[in-house]
Amino acid sequence: MENWPHTEWSKSDTQTWSEMVTATFSGADALLLNVLPFTARTPQAHARTGRMLSRSRPALRWAAERSGPDLLTHGVGLPWYGDAGQAVRTRGSGSMRDLEVDELAGAAFLLPLGIPVTARQSAVSVLFGDLAWAAPDDDVRRLLSGGLLLDGTAAAILTERGYGDQLGVQVVEVAERDQPSPGAAYALERLTAAGAEAAGVLPDALASVNNQPRIARLSAVAGTQVWSRILDARQEHWGDGLTLARNDLGGSVAVLAAGDPRSLPRSDQAQAVVHAVLNRVAGGSAAWPLVTGGPHLIAQFAEAGIRFRLVVTNGSADPARPIVHLPAGMPGPDHVTLLTPLAEPRPAACVLSPGAVEAQTEVPHRGILVMEWN
Repeated sequence: MENWPHTEWSKSDTQTWSEMVTATFSGADALLLNVLPFTARTPQAHARTGRMLSRSRPALRWAAERSGPDLLTHGVGLPWYGDAGQAVRTRGSGSMRDLEVDELAGAAFLLPLGIPVTARQSAVSVLFGDLAWAAPDDDVRRLLSGGLLLDGTAAAILTERGYGDQLGVQVVEVAERDQPSPGAAYALERLTAAGAEAAGVLPDALASVNNQPRIARLSAVAGTQVWSRILDARQEHWGDGLTLARNDLGGSVAVLAAGDPRSLPRSDQAQAVVHAVLNRVAGGSAAWPLVTGGPHLIAQFAEAGIRFRLVVTNGSADPARPIVHLPAGMPGPDHVTLLTPLAEPRPAACVLSPGAVEAQTEVPHRGILVMEWN
């Protein structure tokens, strides 16, 4: 944990606390702390750093008691290939950056929307970007046989690799924003009636896709559901935006036209749509909780020994009261605890309703709400 070079003048104690507790919940065996300036002659010269560590200890001890080497995370699966850079196809730019593959692009898209992820195999997975070049054929078939969320870049790559007939769409082209042409005139995304009904939001709602570096022009095949469409600046049809289809392998595949979903605008509506998509490709209900109630509520769902544990961190500057939507048949938690930065853990009040648990205690910025099932 770095705080270089000037203690809380560079990084707040709240952020340092948050990083330490998050690492502990993630199963760290120990923390290597670099929280004093290298110019410090003695720790006594920065007494506030010592006080910060002392105030952090109760939450760290509490988190460590609920973590450990037997920790198993659950959520949307993130495929990982250490040799991905050897498999990618460069775009002819001459830049070494073309060899970079971001295995965590799916996590960066899902986590701020209150969706837990795991590096383990899962019934539902996400495959974004050039990582689709790296997946071996056996893995591709396994992913396509379950629930799968693709972005436009990955859909185009899998089409080129011969799996296009399993996606429910034809990829007509991949339009690049920095190569002006009539084909790159995408501007907006509009929900269809089917997408709005599935997500429980207003129909015909618009979102901007102007900041996308590239978008796949999709054309849904017969039997594919179209949940959104991409429009040009005149709001004329450009291509299909979000599609869902069953394939011959028994899987359910959702395709986002966006080439970099991480930079799509986030909103309550966008969150509802993605939650509905994941529930649908999971066969009706995801096998792990989904979190709403505010922006940037980061969820980690894990199994630790005989307990299940949901950790919800408020990544927004505003306080929030998280709403946890439970999988079908899952009871309410046995214990709920609030970890406020630099304070003692304390019980938190929640209200249980059919299929959901709503916090009655506000979670502050970087605060953590923990639900446990015995």
